[in-house]
Amino acid sequence: MNFVFSKNELNGMFNLIFEKLTNQ
Repeated sequence: MNFVFSKNELNGMFNLIFEKLTNQ
């Protein structure tokens, strides 16, 4: 399996997770 993440994709994922964690 080949996982290739650009910085934009990683930033987007972290932003979504952070928002869900902080919006509880």
